[in-house]
Amino acid sequence: MPRYLFIFLIFSTILFTLLSSYEVINLTQQRSNDVYAQNIDYCTFKYQILLKAESNDIDITSVETKVVNSTISLLLNDTRNYFFEFQLDIPLNTKGNISDLFLVNENDSIGGIIDYHCETPPHPLVNKNPYKQFRRMGLSYYVSLHLGLSKQLTYVVKYPQPINFICANYDQGYSYITISCFMLSLSTTIPDFQFDIIDSQNRSTPFTFPSFINIQDTANSMVSTYEYFDDPTLNTGSKQYYYFTTFSNLKGIFYHINNSLEATESPGYNEPITGNLETTFTSLYFTSLKSTSTYTLFTQYLKGNQIQSTSQISYTPTVIANGPAVNINIDQAITTAIDFEIQMTVSNLTPFTMLAYQGVSYQYIIIGYPNNLVGKIGNNYQYKLVFMLSDTNTEFILYDKENPVYNTTMNSNLPVDTTPPVLERVELIPIDGVLFLIRVIASDDNGVVYITVNSQMLTKLDLVSGTFQNGTFEQVVNITYEKNSINERNVILYDFTGNFENYDNVYGSDFKEIPSFASFLPQYGTMEISFIRFAMNDIDLSLIGCNNTMFINFTNPVINQIVKIDFTFESFSGIWDPDEQLFVVEFQLNSLMFSNYLEYIVGHYYQEFDSRNFPEAWKLRVYSDYADKMPPMITNIVSSPPISNTQGGNISWTFTIDDQYHGLKYGVVSVSSTLETHNQIPFILETEGKNIYSDNYTIELQVPPGCLAQNYFISNVYLIDNGNADSSQDTSSMVLQTGDSNFNTNISPFMRILNNTSLLSKLSIPVDCLTPNSDVTPPDITSLLIYSNDNSTSSINLFSTNRSIYINFTVQDTESPISPFHIPTCYFYSVMFKLEVEATAISFDDSTFTAQFQCVYPEVNYGYGFPYPKILISINAFSDIKLNIKGYSSDDLQVAGFNSSIETVFIKQPIISSTSPIPNTGDQLTVFGYGFGIENTTTLKIDFEDSTTVFKNPVFLTDTFLIVDGIKPDQSKFNITAINLIQSNVLLVEPYFIPQPKPQIPCEGNPICGGPSNGVCTFFGCVCFYPWTSNDCMSQIIIIPQPGIIPKKPNLDLSIPLPGGEEVTLSSLITIDSLRE
Repeated sequence: MPRYLFIFLIFSTILFTLLSSYEVINLTQQRSNDVYAQNIDYCTFKYQILLKAESNDIDITSVETKVVNSTISLLLNDTRNYFFEFQLDIPLNTKGNISDLFLVNENDSIGGIIDYHCETPPHPLVNKNPYKQFRRMGLSYYVSLHLGLSKQLTYVVKYPQPINFICANYDQGYSYITISCFMLSLSTTIPDFQFDIIDSQNRSTPFTFPSFINIQDTANSMVSTYEYFDDPTLNTGSKQYYYFTTFSNLKGIFYHINNSLEATESPGYNEPITGNLETTFTSLYFTSLKSTSTYTLFTQYLKGNQIQSTSQISYTPTVIANGPAVNINIDQAITTAIDFEIQMTVSNLTPFTMLAYQGVSYQYIIIGYPNNLVGKIGNNYQYKLVFMLSDTNTEFILYDKENPVYNTTMNSNLPVDTTPPVLERVELIPIDGVLFLIRVIASDDNGVVYITVNSQMLTKLDLVSGTFQNGTFEQVVNITYEKNSINERNVILYDFTGNFENYDNVYGSDFKEIPSFASFLPQYGTMEISFIRFAMNDIDLSLIGCNNTMFINFTNPVINQIVKIDFTFESFSGIWDPDEQLFVVEFQLNSLMFSNYLEYIVGHYYQEFDSRNFPEAWKLRVYSDYADKMPPMITNIVSSPPISNTQGGNISWTFTIDDQYHGLKYGVVSVSSTLETHNQIPFILETEGKNIYSDNYTIELQVPPGCLAQNYFISNVYLIDNGNADSSQDTSSMVLQTGDSNFNTNISPFMRILNNTSLLSKLSIPVDCLTPNSDVTPPDITSLLIYSNDNSTSSINLFSTNRSIYINFTVQDTESPISPFHIPTCYFYSVMFKLEVEATAISFDDSTFTAQFQCVYPEVNYGYGFPYPKILISINAFSDIKLNIKGYSSDDLQVAGFNSSIETVFIKQPIISSTSPIPNTGDQLTVFGYGFGIENTTTLKIDFEDSTTVFKNPVFLTDTFLIVDGIKPDQSKFNITAINLIQSNVLLVEPYFIPQPKPQIPCEGNPICGGPSNGVCTFFGCVCFYPWTSNDCMSQIIIIPQPGIIPKKPNLDLSIPLPGGEEVTLSSLITIDSLRE
């Protein structure tokens, strides 16, 4: 794979000795040029320079250079500033310096001295990694090279041709290269694996490793297959197909699935799923088919020096039917007295997403159930999209996918604004290593609405002083995980109209430098890992999972920052432990993982370290007699009889769910009706008191009297086991067979019974209350009350701690009871934003055809809707039992005589959200939150556990955080309250304990720690090299296989290898003392 890197020119000094008073500012990113020569005969050195004219200097009209083999590329300039990129090409293997770099206005020489060294890459490259064999990671095999380089290498890797593998290479810093290969096809010729690294001088260094395929390991391999699939005649848009292959004595991923439609059908799953790779394991190949072509499969595998094949199987879907196309009709768009609404009708509904734009603001809108639904007639769903728009002249566009379906100009009577915002000032104020205060001063005639600073987003909520037209914005950001943007220097300003201005590197009429979070490239940082140990390196997961601990340190650690380890399945983080003088990360591993090295990524202070490059002592290894990644499966379905009477009744489904090894942890089954397929009624499976490995689970639904003729059916199932393997499927298209796609990217819980039409038919239960339907009128809202903070106030302060909204409403029908299966949803609108909450049913009265509902949004987002004076309300998707559905848009509520909004005010009050960690020795405390003010008017009240109270004035204060000194030591906890005219919430602070230093642990053994081949002596005692263990590194962990049972022979002989290579045989004898009938 070719590598395109910058060219290296090392410079020990860039010294600008001014011959004139022009100021020279070097904006070059640190380490961006630390690269060995890229070209055969020269190096290229690039850096960014800003020239600024001082008060006595004449204007800058031109900047040139007399340096040979160099160029100047203008980036930005005016009469007093000149920002450019200077590129210098240096002959290979030369070392020296260059002076008098630039010529201003063809007269004034400025610049200084560059010391340079254009260096050839080392050759041949030498791999210093002592472990020189491939390891397996998932379906791939990898090898790590440690080249010991001090600069970035420009290289390509040449693999042997023809090759049966897909290989890729990955860098870590300057020195590590990982080669990872995936087997593409089988070959009986298994030579040593060789590849070449070719540098910029076209010099090749070969590397040879033993092949990861051992023919002898596969000499006794055996294979069998089985399959599950959808009924070929099912009237759906795709077919599920599951192909299982069981291998014995293959001892690796040495097989290939041959798929006749591989070019058109992408497998959703193709990897071992159960078993043990060293003995017997089963692999699952899963795909969804979208054509009626015959699908053939067979498995090729290695058996010694031969390629064997299983019998070919074939599957032909006889029906692949696309459902009717979704039809969207825009009925009308109106500007009401309170909002802008688009009314539309959708037939043949399959939920989809639309996108609305107004100026710079946008909103995604899911068109389905119940979002914005106000009615349904037959197959036609009626929607009213509600928008509370800003008061600027902007274009409004509504998109379906990429196609605009409606557009107009809002507030066309107002002036058109085409002037972008202006950046007045930007600052990054460090709080600690990864916390920064971003402060931006910006102006715009229509108002600034969004700001990005080095990819960090500030919004109108971050205005701390002034106005949107000319104000200061502040935000505290944590850039722990922002390694890709920490060296950026970029600001983008957006106004309400949609105008924007992009600033790179510099801004303003005086070309001020935009600051960056860090001045170096994180992928080439100088920090290294100095120490890793685990509570357990070798973990047996055959029976239970494991809680493990990593202890880690670095050459120059930042101890107030976290350490993160990323596995492929989950991430964990830890902090500095002053007792251990190490970072400590607790992590959990599930039981029954496949035996293998468990690779991970360590992240700390912007840098990442790949465990594939670690020495053996830092590796994690897991073992399981039998691994299991198979999710829970439904193996049987029992349904209740149909209902055919006027009184209704109960219907039920009973599912047998099997999960042999991990057991079911959680499940939810949803029910829908053929008269309203998009409304799902969820049922959470009750696992308490159940045999989680195999048991029956029943869900029950009450059908009210007078029901319409319809089928209730299982529309969705989600199951997850205690190993976090999950299965799921939307079964609507499978049950209804309307031609819609049932494309499933996850393993289906019905996999084992997909082709059992008798069982699957039980997913649907017909009901008919034999009652003529004369009711075609939906219910209405007859009362509505909107208030905040549970105290009947009609306004809400969204800059306070009390930000709850309550909506009480009554729904009444004239002919039929209200449906308990159609719970309405309340929506809360601001300008191009929407919040939602499902209502709670308070009561149903079938005698008066009424129902009482309440919507509670317990804590509306801080500053939601700022600065607009109200939040609009809509209530959607309630129904009677005759499935007459209705909803009210904001304007519908207004027309019906109800209030459809709640007044918002934005009066800042202090709110404490969190604090920095503080030790029990007493220290400086940083408090984060909102509304602390920018004047020094806030005090911090501290209530200590000894009943004393102190008031502290901050030593540093902004609107979003404050710092106080002099926290009393030896406190296990205390309460803090910020006071700025009024009191904030109270927050409990619990300092962390700093123990006394631990004494040094003596190293044991003779020789100490087993000698240099077994371990090393540290402050914390012996740290052992794999496979040695114990306090003196003179013992080994030997995983003993489970002994087999020999019928009719009551003794067991078990041979165990010892570290020296010899074996010892342990025997046991069983005697029968007595038998009793």
